[in-house]
Amino acid sequence: MAYLCLSLNDAWDSIMKARKTMKNQALIQEVISQISQRFAPKIPDIKKAIETLLEKEYMERVEGSKDTFAYIA
Repeated sequence: MAYLCLSLNDAWDSIMKARKTMKNQALIQEVISQISQRFAPKIPDIKKAIETLLEKEYMERVEGSKDTFAYIA
């Protein structure tokens, strides 16, 4: 599970640093495309990782849009 979390976090970090804001579905699809070469991620695992990153304040929901996230440096 630790490898899974690290892989998801690495993928998320590189994606969000490059894009700064992204819709939920697009972020999930991009994470899947980046880490599918290493293993087949499960959608619930990706969603859980996103919620953890929100809790740790690495990213936030864009005000006025429930499905868009913004990267916090």
